[in-house]
Amino acid sequence: MSSRPANPDGTKPGAAPAGEEGVRAHREADGLRLAGSADAGGPRDGAHPMDDALPLAGAAEQANEPAAEPQSDRETVAFLGLGALGTPMAANLMTADFPLMVHNRNRQREEPLAALGARRAATPWEAATGSTLLCLCLSDDSAVRAVLLEGPDAAIGGLAPGSLVIDFSTIAPATSEELAARLREQGVAYLDAPVTGGTEGAKAGTLSVLVGGSERDLERARPLLEVVGARVSHFGPVGAGQRVKAV
Repeated sequence: MSSRPANPDGTKPGAAPAGEEGVRAHREADGLRLAGSADAGGPRDGAHPMDDALPLAGAAEQANEPAAEPQSDRETVAFLGLGALGTPMAANLMTADFPLMVHNRNRQREEPLAALGARRAATPWEAATGSTLLCLCLSDDSAVRAVLLEGPDAAIGGLAPGSLVIDFSTIAPATSEELAARLREQGVAYLDAPVTGGTEGAKAGTLSVLVGGSERDLERARPLLEVVGARVSHFGPVGAGQRVKAV
């Protein structure tokens, strides 16, 4: 079988022409390939060039943290316990534009915050439902257990996996550890975050917040904590904040 004759310029049959025309043809082809690559894999309209890389960057961390993160950019907050500290703390969160649901055993204490635009919940369960951050500011260990864990209206029944409980109550470190263990079974995270600074500090948003829990949960809660407190300090795992306050 005879071979095909070479082109007049010496190139093989089917090859691009030699010389300046050949170089130009190659460049035009490369340009078309690059343009097609950008159209197929470049950033979406209005998206940051790194947006498509973000899921990959967080894959390893997600593998170690089974609890899901909230889907919206803005956390939704429930605040339970509207006493001398809790009421001004919740009011400061509203001033900072956190969407807020409130509940108190004495329902009349909800009214000033409702007048500012907070939604009222009839039970702890209702307050927790749909909230990604649940704040507690209650009087003692038994009150925290009752509101969070006990009975059909307890908040734990409304908490979705991936939500976070921030406990501003002053309670025993062992109670904090017990609560965290119970919530972890449901895929819910917990920070103990007792405060110092009194009612004036609560009104002014200058409390000191003593935090125990994971660094990841602290960073998630930090925007909220920095509204209620001027100083946020991390002392270690769950219970550490309560231990420091007890000293």
